[in-house]
Amino acid sequence: MIQNDSHTKKEMIKKKYLVVSYDDDQQQWFWDYVAAKTPEDAVAHICERRPYVIAADAASLSQVQVIARDLKSRPISRIIHQFDRDTATPEKEKGGSEQ
Repeated sequence: MIQNDSHTKKEMIKKKYLVVSYDDDQQQWFWDYVAAKTPEDAVAHICERRPYVIAADAASLSQVQVIARDLKSRPISRIIHQFDRDTATPEKEKGGSEQ
């Protein structure tokens, strides 16, 4: 019974993370759910289990919820406008034209 209690306490200090990682050789993305104490621990866990990934990033459950809520409430026109602005080339940002 004591082991169960200590195991439960250990689980309670862990948080839920969504870890996105990328394998450059296979050109494949992975989305894994991880229980860890910190985002860095979550990323380290993925990098240990998936040594072939070149990069990984962790988002906590609360961060994922904020992202999902924002995406749900944002109008499509605003998404398009924001994407165009975020990916504009320097010439387009300055209002320049192609010659």
